[in-house]
Amino acid sequence: MRRPLDAILVKRKKTLLSAVTTKQKEGQSGRPPALDPGELRQRRDRLQGIFAAHWPVVGWNLQRARKPLHVTDALRLLARLNHPTIELLLMDSFKKSMPDGFREFRQERKRLHSQLGEAQKRLNEANTKVLEARSAFEQALNWFAIARDGYKLARKQKKPTAPFRQEREKWLRRCESMQAELTRREKTLIECTEKIGRIENEIKEIEAHFAQAELLRFVLSERYVFTPLNFANAAAGLPDMGWRRSFLLCSRLECSAKTSINYQILEAVRMALEGAPPTSADGAVIEIRRHINKGRQFESVREYLDGRWSTLEGAVLTGWSSGVHANARPYEITSRFLAALSAPKSVTNPLFDALAEDLP
Repeated sequence: MRRPLDAILVKRKKTLLSAVTTKQKEGQSGRPPALDPGELRQRRDRLQGIFAAHWPVVGWNLQRARKPLHVTDALRLLARLNHPTIELLLMDSFKKSMPDGFREFRQERKRLHSQLGEAQKRLNEANTKVLEARSAFEQALNWFAIARDGYKLARKQKKPTAPFRQEREKWLRRCESMQAELTRREKTLIECTEKIGRIENEIKEIEAHFAQAELLRFVLSERYVFTPLNFANAAAGLPDMGWRRSFLLCSRLECSAKTSINYQILEAVRMALEGAPPTSADGAVIEIRRHINKGRQFESVREYLDGRWSTLEGAVLTGWSSGVHANARPYEITSRFLAALSAPKSVTNPLFDALAEDLP
């Protein structure tokens, strides 16, 4: 052999010989189960919270989406959240032809899940065979070690070594044979794992394609007001159902998620600018302050803005002159306001400033 037998048994990656993941257990169906009302509501409420918190940044671009790519670009800033539905909406899924319509999508996904189930069974079988070959290899190594030690002892005691040498050579050949078989079975296991990965990627791609196309259909339908809750209602069931059914089922479920203060500020600014559209930035500042101070529904907004009015006024002045569409100004103003609040504040040190002034 090319190297000492004691070093033959190298460590293999645990991922190859560990038990298959729960998703890949034998007998488990690959196709996801239908969403029950509890799960659908949980998904909707979580999406509503995400959309509401980021609506000043993503809302305007979502409303103006006319292609699937526009939906993806609008939600790009939410990639860091690692939400499964948003990840589907961010995938590049239009590189190749995909099935359109829920029936065609469902048939294609069913076919892929059937392939996935078969591949998972083959992975289980390959995993069992690898474990079997590893055990046989280890046994052969043990017997070889015994024969080798017997040979060494016989030489040391000056006894006949021929029987021990023959036994050692026999187990050496068996170790080489077992090692070759183990390598072959591990290669098969890797191929099965890679095939499962390819099928899972195909499933993700068609699910992403369907989800993006459905959410775009919701936008283009213009049947509902553009609010975080309505978007969440349409997106919560994706890709297990179309946007219409998702919206219908979710609209019957009470939303337990609290409305984000970010969205409340956006709505206050929007309503102020729509009521009596000001003609200047200074007029917008006055109108927004008056509207928020007057409206009963903006009590939480007033509490939040206490001590932050100057920051909001600065956002109004810069947002007004930014050159965006008039309907986009509330989004621009609110996003600038939130960005200013999250920007790092410089800390002043009076002693440092005084010493700096005394320097030549």
